[in-house]
Amino acid sequence: MWSSFCCPVSSRRTVGIFSRSASDDYEWLTRALNSSMFKNLVNESMSVYISNREEETFRDGVQNCDFTILYHTKNRGRINITNVTDSMYDEQLEYMSSYKGRVNVIVVVDDLEKADYEEKRRIIRHQPDIMKYAQDLVLVTANEKRHPHLLDPKLQSIKELISAGE
Repeated sequence: MWSSFCCPVSSRRTVGIFSRSASDDYEWLTRALNSSMFKNLVNESMSVYISNREEETFRDGVQNCDFTILYHTKNRGRINITNVTDSMYDEQLEYMSSYKGRVNVIVVVDDLEKADYEEKRRIIRHQPDIMKYAQDLVLVTANEKRHPHLLDPKLQSIKELISAGE
């Protein structure tokens, strides 16, 4: 079946956003995935809340997606995704990668004060499993979320990462 945009519908992907945060925290990302920027690539996006008591819901969510985004906000206190004391996503990130393949997993961290190359290197140096289990780490500042012209390059990067995962 073909969509009206000249791309096979089957090539459009279901993208899951997985997080311990409320979906309001990443509404900007959900909105973007459902926007015209992603229309030829994303068939639908879905949100899955990660809970210690609902592991089956998490696993079902991963199985029902073509591409997975592990989302974390610094507003939760600190960047403790993996490899650190009280890390929040060790098992989930590994599962996503083992089930979907590293190329179909990215990590997005937002509400940062800075999101430059040095900050990315610092995070990866202290949390190397991010790059072991995910294709890339995308950093977004609070300021970038407030200004579409600043956010667009990050969204374009996410779009390219989703395309690479096909």
